[in-house]
Amino acid sequence: MAARRAVCALLLLAPAAPLLMPHSGRRTLKLKALAEDLLAAEGPQLASLVEDNFEAIDAETMSAMQQAPPEIAERIMSAFAAETDKRMNKAKERLEHVLDAGELLEMDRRLTTLFKQGQADAALLLCLNANVEAADPNTDKHSIMLHLYTRAQEEFEKKADPARALVHKLCRQPDSQIRDNILRT
Repeated sequence: MAARRAVCALLLLAPAAPLLMPHSGRRTLKLKALAEDLLAAEGPQLASLVEDNFEAIDAETMSAMQQAPPEIAERIMSAFAAETDKRMNKAKERLEHVLDAGELLEMDRRLTTLFKQGQADAALLLCLNANVEAADPNTDKHSIMLHLYTRAQEEFEKKADPARALVHKLCRQPDSQIRDNILRT
């Protein structure tokens, strides 16, 4: 179930593009240029490039950069790890702010506000998912975290490309009857 959630979340959060079309030539050239810049950068310049382009890097480009000499690949992977840690810490702080509300309706309001302010990202969704997985099933904590995780997914679906949002909604729905109703709608 956790793997299914992660795949669905990644599908939803992927950059909006046609589902079956390969990368455009222009996007591929931009990614190659970005990869070259990352390979050549060091220190603060590398950190800045990673921060500014974190969501733009796709798996293929990341894999290509890992084929660089070990010391260069290590430097780039360390920069991405540091940025990931930074984003996860921000997500943790944002989730704590939501949970500090104490009451479910207020938590919902705070979560929605994060989305409206553009402060919700993949890291927040991953943080929520980790908390759902860590909570004991059939407890209030699990129910609350699952509710917030579902609400966050719904908010991401509102912003996503309609086709991606539909596929994501279908992926997270375990009941086949409800999936059929969603498809008909």
